Amino acid sequence: MRSPRVETGVNLLGQLSTDDWREIAMANIQLGSDEEAEALGNIEKVMRTDEIEGERVRVIGYAQTEDGSHGLQAVEGVADVVTSLEIDPDESAPFATYTKEMAALCVRTVQHDTAMDYYFPIDRQAIAVAEILPDTSGVPRYIRKLRHYVDKTEEVVEVNDIQDTASKRELIGDLNTMLSEMIYGTGVQVECKAYIRRVGANEYGVDVDADKQVLFGDLPIFTWRGNRPVLEMFDKEDQSVLFRVDMKDVVDIMPTDEEGIADGADLFETIFTEEFQQLAWELATDLSHTDKADFPDTLREHIQTLNDELPYVGELDAVSLSGFVLTPDSADGRLKPEFIDSNRVSLGETNFVEYDRSVHAVVEATVFDQLNGQSRNIYVIPSRDKLLRFENLDNGAEDLEFAVDELHNIAEDAGGVFEEVFCQFSLEEQLEILKQYDDEAHSVLGLIDNPHEFDGECTVMAYRCLPSDLLNVVSWSDVPLQEVGDDKGAEPFTVHANRLTVWNPELNEPPSLDGNIQNVTDLPLSFGEPMLMIGDRENDMFYLVRTRDIIGLSRRTEQDVS
Repeated sequence: MRSPRVETGVNLLGQLSTDDWREIAMANIQLGSDEEAEALGNIEKVMRTDEIEGERVRVIGYAQTEDGSHGLQAVEGVADVVTSLEIDPDESAPFATYTKEMAALCVRTVQHDTAMDYYFPIDRQAIAVAEILPDTSGVPRYIRKLRHYVDKTEEVVEVNDIQDTASKRELIGDLNTMLSEMIYGTGVQVECKAYIRRVGANEYGVDVDADKQVLFGDLPIFTWRGNRPVLEMFDKEDQSVLFRVDMKDVVDIMPTDEEGIADGADLFETIFTEEFQQLAWELATDLSHTDKADFPDTLREHIQTLNDELPYVGELDAVSLSGFVLTPDSADGRLKPEFIDSNRVSLGETNFVEYDRSVHAVVEATVFDQLNGQSRNIYVIPSRDKLLRFENLDNGAEDLEFAVDELHNIAEDAGGVFEEVFCQFSLEEQLEILKQYDDEAHSVLGLIDNPHEFDGECTVMAYRCLPSDLLNVVSWSDVPLQEVGDDKGAEPFTVHANRLTVWNPELNEPPSLDGNIQNVTDLPLSFGEPMLMIGDRENDMFYLVRTRDIIGLSRRTEQDVS
């Protein structure tokens, strides 16, 4: 007997708090101004579009039509971007608005091979229903997300006729950053429905079409094939062979460099196996019909039975989770649904709870809130209908050590560029060469979980620093270099790091030179190497550090805070 699959959706707007709606209202005021991009970004955070983009949604509400009017629409399609809509003052909207523009959720449908976009203003009076539908494709969330962004990137290039190298490099760089967040190391296993095998792996090679296969590749990366990004990688066993796979044909991607459960791997099928879900449903159903007198003993037995079927408990103290969970209300202790998005979730044991007049099998978990330094208990329901992301993030130091080593290697490679041939190039060509090393460093930083919200420490041998209020006032060239940890026995300097970004001011704002770069001393800040910008929110400071001067990275743990 299989547990029934219910096509219930997750209510998006119903989970928005009063503060969330206030944030949307404030952002609407800024639309149409110089702050529009930042305002839309704030709304995307509130709406959590990073998690819902590319997912199936059902929306019922007033969508704006081509003539600017609003008509009631019921649409089932794919969630796309949050954008700004102009409100025509001559066309009365059937809902209250005090702005000339409003943020809207775009829902894309495809009918007869034709894409059609519907724009729903994000307003409680404009949208009656907005829910995420459970996925039935069997394709992991991270693959669906990559597919969506590949399709979007192709569309952006074609619609805007983007052909310049810099823009296309930036677009493909965003995709490769997403790819690096999925895999650890360079080896991958790719299950695909079709692919191209290039024998020779060079411009004179021969392309051979191939059918469904499981590929073992090395150095995966997105590259341009015309206007469409395509996944490329070398054959793990034969580096002369190149694989090319279109994301529409990719079924799954798994890293192969690490044993056990890999960082960034989708845990749902590993933890909540089909057998586990079946057993959980059967036991919960049995408890629903158990007499009150027998309930305590039956509950203990069922908890033990379900725990025995739950793998890896105690080994996963750094789970990345996004979705709807049950949390106790602080006022009366009653359970309520709550949307969380956290990389600080620790799994506990199974339990059974009563919610909405039904008994549910759950996994107890602890989520750590880095903003207030506190932990709280939650209940995770093992259902694809509730969890958008459920991934393993090893909280050990291996990924940080790997990142530091790779940054040092890149710095060494960049330092070796300054030879006679390099000095013969024009300044523009030289900067393009050096930017390639910056791109490599950016990719390495992508291996670290959420570097923009790092919350840890960085140990350095030399640095420059500025308070945040002088960041856009004082040039980094006027900031003295602080050298520590020298051979005189001075201790290295440890920086509280809340944000890590690859940023070299000498490449973004090229120095004033009479000609081209003749020596590394022409770039006194970086010496041509990638640099890291480190933000310290606690002390309201920013640090600029050469990558070769970084000797260690570490995450802050719950124990550190307490």
